[in-house]
Parts: sequence; C-alpha cells; structure tokens
Amino acid sequence: MKDCKITSLEIRDIRFHSSDNLDGSDAMNLDPDYSAAYIDKFDFQTGPIWFKRKSKYLN
Repeated sequence: MKDCKITSLEIRDIRFHSSDNLDGSDAMNLDPDYSAAYIDKFDFQTGPIWFKRKSKYLN
C-alpha cells in the first residue's frame, strides 16, 4: 500500500425529526426519526472518499 497523506476532513452531523410531519413513514415505520453522520476524507492522490454512519434514533 502506498503512503497517503490526508489533506482534510469534513464532518457533518445531520439530524431531523421526520416524525413531526411523518416524513419517511410507512406501514412498518410509524415513528421515523433519523440521524446520520457523514465524513468526507480528502487526500492528495484519490480525492474525496465518503463514509456514512446512520442510526434510527436521535441522541
């Protein structure tokens, strides 16, 4: 594996209460509250690489 230098990271924490307007609700998910954390990793050779972690419950 070649050496890689990470040039920057951008972290976004995206949370919203979708159950207020029942956005994303269906027959199986009646109380949909979602959150997600996104990390964009930038390095000199490959450009951006995205990582995503999502969970059902808001903290």
